[in-house]
Amino acid sequence: TQLKGDPRFDSLLVSKFINCLMCDGKKTVAQSVFYDALDLIQKKVEAGEAGPTVVRLLPDIASPRARDLLSQLAGSESAALAETARQCLEQVRRIDDIAAG
Repeated sequence: TQLKGDPRFDSLLVSKFINCLMCDGKKTVAQSVFYDALDLIQKKVEAGEAGPTVVRLLPDIASPRARDLLSQLAGSESAALAETARQCLEQVRRIDDIAAG
């Protein structure tokens, strides 16, 4: 059976991660743990409590919401956070350019 994208992001990478996280065939539990963790990260980012390491994870999600958060963080008062967000946005733009052909 070919791997399909996950239900929230339609991402093969996320599906692979969830499958690795899964124990005893309990995929719904693994999805819940993964998505709850992402929601927690998103709340921390929105509250300004996330560091540059967390921001680096956002392009991997590549959702419109992640792009919006990166754009907001690029204007952050924290120089390190803003620079990391700008670098991530540049990476996302490069990926978009490659995908566009």
